[in-house]
Amino acid sequence: TPPHDPREDILQAYSLYMERKRGLAPSSIASHVWFLRPFLQELGIATNADVARLSRCEVARYVERYAGDSSATTARIMCSRLRVFLRYLHAEGFIAVDLTATLPSIRRTGDERLPSFMPIEKVQRVLDCCDQSTATGRRDYAILMLLARLGLRACEVARLSLDDFDWRVGQFAVRGKGRKIATMPL
Repeated sequence: TPPHDPREDILQAYSLYMERKRGLAPSSIASHVWFLRPFLQELGIATNADVARLSRCEVARYVERYAGDSSATTARIMCSRLRVFLRYLHAEGFIAVDLTATLPSIRRTGDERLPSFMPIEKVQRVLDCCDQSTATGRRDYAILMLLARLGLRACEVARLSLDDFDWRVGQFAVRGKGRKIATMPL
């Protein structure tokens, strides 16, 4: 077995905090940890004592080094994840000074946004491509209808199970962001 990495103890404590105090879903916590692992590695942070010596200069250099290597969206998410982690460290008393002011706010530009809708003609062409004479085609058609007509997210559709459907009432339950459950019509 590989030797135990003490950084994982820091990440585990942070994950528990995010789950219990902030109520984040496991997928959101995994996203935070994914950005924090290289941060801890790069800065040589393995123990609480290492965390205590963290400085503004180290944080700023890390962001300067890696924010420019990726897209603006990735840089924005990285800074956001680091900001939440630094707030946690300060709130829990691991660092004496709040280092969040070191991190830049990376704004999304107007031309970066995805289109807010697809013209109905294109939606219909995609739906028409489904061969509804096969089980796979009917499944694909149903998924596309949920996405197009009800505006569900792909992850919400992927999480659906047969238990979510109440055929008698004509409704189904959707598990959305923040562990919220919404009732939708069939």
